[in-house]
Amino acid sequence: MKQVRVSRDEARRTRSALEEQTRRRHRTATARKTATFCDLPSLVRQAVVGERIEPDAALEVLYREFYHGGAGEADYAGIIFNPALTDLTRLPMGVLDQKEELLPANQVPTSFEALRDLAERMISVSRDHALIETVAFGWQGAGDGRSRLSHHLFELWRLHDQHPPLYRALVTGRHRFVINALRDQRYPGMTNHAARSMQAPVLLNHIRRVLECQALLWCAHDVQMVVARNAKATSNPLGELISSDKTVVEPATALGAAREWHVALASIICAYRATGFGNEAAEPDSMVAAGCPVVRRLCSQVEREAKRGGIDLDRAARHVDLLMDRIARRLDGTNDPFLQTLAAPRAAYQGPKSFSAAWFSGLSPLAASGVAVLRYLQAETGIASLIDEHLPIAGLRPAARSSVALPAFDAAMMPWGWKARSRDLLHAWRGAVQGDKDLHSRSTPDEGRAKNVGKQPMDAAAAFLSLAGDRRIGDDHGGPHDERRTLYLLDVLPEHRLTCG
Repeated sequence: MKQVRVSRDEARRTRSALEEQTRRRHRTATARKTATFCDLPSLVRQAVVGERIEPDAALEVLYREFYHGGAGEADYAGIIFNPALTDLTRLPMGVLDQKEELLPANQVPTSFEALRDLAERMISVSRDHALIETVAFGWQGAGDGRSRLSHHLFELWRLHDQHPPLYRALVTGRHRFVINALRDQRYPGMTNHAARSMQAPVLLNHIRRVLECQALLWCAHDVQMVVARNAKATSNPLGELISSDKTVVEPATALGAAREWHVALASIICAYRATGFGNEAAEPDSMVAAGCPVVRRLCSQVEREAKRGGIDLDRAARHVDLLMDRIARRLDGTNDPFLQTLAAPRAAYQGPKSFSAAWFSGLSPLAASGVAVLRYLQAETGIASLIDEHLPIAGLRPAARSSVALPAFDAAMMPWGWKARSRDLLHAWRGAVQGDKDLHSRSTPDEGRAKNVGKQPMDAAAAFLSLAGDRRIGDDHGGPHDERRTLYLLDVLPEHRLTCG
């Protein structure tokens, strides 16, 4: 029986029809999903237990609780480098911002196996084989990526035996100590055996090689943090503050959930002013019964927290007048664009379609990750020159630049094949960390990356970097919509380690 061969046009039409059916199913399923802001027990606790509550102070507590997951600055490094962690996107958004955190001293590997585990987790906490292979393939040496990583780790482990202080500095990211040792050619702490067996030039080249690869390993850690943050910005941008079963949470979705609380607060204020809540003549039970579900839920929380803390609500009500007056003023929203947006009709929102675009100068989540990938790729060929800028030898120093980070991105200076490799890196990090809903729309894990997958976000990332220029000291303190701060948040930070020690 002769088999009928389907033409390319017919196959394309069939594929398009199937994709459109899939999109319709996704739209229908998404419409049924919900997003709502969770209850705020920390704020209720302040209002019930505290002598006086300041709205601004309460918001600061809320920010710390949800954006940082309750973690303090002293906790960041231990959380990020926790050996039991297998998914960075589980970390709070505020912790994922902390790329400058260095490895704690109590986590320095004391065996070669532990050193390998740490190195692989710095590239991929899930130990994704394809990502580790793709990243390390750009390092010095021969063979595949795994071979190059192993060669680097063997050289690094030699320093564990020969020069423990240098080993600790390299592993923990305190690379200024290494720079000083290379500059002065003095290696305090080296074992006598190593000092007798190694001549200065040999030792210097050995340490320099290890420093370059270890600096790239830390840059890979930077990229992993950025990609994890971008993944969280898509699926769970507000952490535990918002409860949602949606695959993608957009700003419009969060605003819709926030409107529920905005309406509830407004109704509480109106009812308070009308009835004199807290007065003996008032009937709070009737007000709650007539209120929206949020009001009833809030009343239940207040009563539960008061009972738990042994608080007499009648006595605690003496501060309510002041609190309600301050909340009413804040809700007025005359000079607050966010509150004005909440008060506007739902259809009036014309803001960014994604949180990534709102936070990162209009870049999509994939384009934002692409910025970090391109800067990592730039580091593969530029890390040696950056080290030279921090390491003048024999009185020679390269031409001084006004910035201390990697030079401004210049496509003309990138090595041959950089576009294809950048897409390979994005695809690898995307599959291991970002895991967006469109990841396998054109290819499957077995097929690898289709030829042009990732081209559009990488082109957008390159365009952003071409306009951004040099990153300078102070860019991390820019405003939330400042392109300079966007560059800092998405960049790799080798200069930070080169100046820490």
